[in-house]
Amino acid sequence: MRRVFYAGVALTTTAGIAEALARLAVAMSALGETDMITIPIVTEPAGTTATVQLLVGPGIPLLSMPLDHEDPEPDFSTDVTLLQMHRFYPYTQHDDGGSSVDGGEPDPWDPDLHG
Repeated sequence: MRRVFYAGVALTTTAGIAEALARLAVAMSALGETDMITIPIVTEPAGTTATVQLLVGPGIPLLSMPLDHEDPEPDFSTDVTLLQMHRFYPYTQHDDGGSSVDGGEPDPWDPDLHG
């Protein structure tokens, strides 16, 4: 579990949500974009789940830190996936430069040119 601090309020959520939210916040700040994001939280002290809406973008501080939590962690995996599907969520583009058999230089053979 993680404690996320936003606008002077401490929110409790899963590590997956906290990580996806942080990655999205960094990307949105870099792009100069702002959006309203909905995330699931665990309410204190009842331990029930709820959702909150956060305004995420440049200049809006966000802090996430580990939290010792006795109760079982809720399954927010679907919500993590939804955050990762956000249009500003960063994706790493892997450009391996072509195929390579031994992990060295790309194979220069091109079937269109060499028959």
